[in-house]
Amino acid sequence: MCVCRYATSRADKVVRDKAVLALERYLRSAHDMTELEMRKIWKALFYCFWHSDKPKVQADLAERLAALVHVMPQGQAWPFVRVFWSTMCREWTLIDRLRLDKFYMLMRRWSQGILKVIRQHCPPQS
Repeated sequence: MCVCRYATSRADKVVRDKAVLALERYLRSAHDMTELEMRKIWKALFYCFWHSDKPKVQADLAERLAALVHVMPQGQAWPFVRVFWSTMCREWTLIDRLRLDKFYMLMRRWSQGILKVIRQHCPPQS
């Protein structure tokens, strides 16, 4: 996972896209991931998003990161969500005004992804 953490924090879009794809494959089978592992992953993803430069690239990456919650095994999704928000809180003071809007977009997309998970797992009440 160390190589993936390095690659996700790269500014090169091709390398970053391959690393996010490899991370998706890893997360599908990560049934016993610890909170520490999740924290390391989200720290790398935070800087992966930090280095995304153009609006279209940022929007695409935000969608891909928001979709990660859907590939998590049963029982790992909510800890993954919790670690995302704790990472955002921990790293928030480092975000400068030029990057603020893209992180707002990431949080909006992430919230939409979480709501989709809730909708899938909680039946509507009549």
